[in-house]
Amino acid sequence: RLASPPGLNIRLAQQNVDLRRRLEEEQAAYKRKLTAYQEGQQRQAQLVQKLQAKVRARSFCLGCAACINSIEKQTVNVSVKVCVYIFVCVSRSSSLSAVNAMLREQLEQAGLANEALSQDIRRLTADWTKAREELEQREADWRREEESFHNYFSSEHSRLLALWRQVVGFRRGVCELKSATERLETHSHYVQLQCVGVCVAVRSREDGSALVLEREAAQRSALEQQLRDRVSEMMNLQAKSDSERAELNSRSAASQHCHPYCSLSDQPLKLQSGAQSRNLPSEMGH
Repeated sequence: RLASPPGLNIRLAQQNVDLRRRLEEEQAAYKRKLTAYQEGQQRQAQLVQKLQAKVRARSFCLGCAACINSIEKQTVNVSVKVCVYIFVCVSRSSSLSAVNAMLREQLEQAGLANEALSQDIRRLTADWTKAREELEQREADWRREEESFHNYFSSEHSRLLALWRQVVGFRRGVCELKSATERLETHSHYVQLQCVGVCVAVRSREDGSALVLEREAAQRSALEQQLRDRVSEMMNLQAKSDSERAELNSRSAASQHCHPYCSLSDQPLKLQSGAQSRNLPSEMGH
């Protein structure tokens, strides 16, 4: 899981965006249903007002019928008109009854619609709560993943820095060994020159006494043996230095593949090697 945290962060961010978009869509649908519910309530209130108006009209018609009955008792001349008026009122009352039945049916339908909207609201609220909990859980998982990745990266960075310090110390030791080897080579060359001078002096004194010749021969043999020993020691040191240099180069190549700061740390070593090579002629002169 720690091998590719950028991809995991992108997936978590995309999932968060999808969840937020879905929550926004559900919230918009909830608002639309709430608006429809409010409009239904308004229509229901209007229907109730109409029903009350028609009930008042019916009451008025009933009052008119009572008035007609009283008028019929008082006079017979207007009986025909009263009958016509009663017929009209009865017709209106029948139409009002039909309207009342229709209003009751619409009221029942509005109640059913309100119940359905209430159920939808409860369901949307539960879905929204569940989605919010899932989003919070995913955000907590993402924070834990990010923290573990930072810890892993810090430990690996510290380990690579320690390894690079060891490599730098090893290179410094190799450079010091190289400088010592070069000084030894210079000293061997100086001894060789002394031996050559001794050989020339011995050859110039070949006409001397035998004792002096033998002594010079012994000295020359000793110097030649010393020279051979120094040359052998120098060759051994050179071979050892070459092997250590090859091993250092292989380690440097490996460290350059595993650490991004290798190229920056090589520059002080190169400058130190250049300074030592510049100091070598002055040591030879001494």
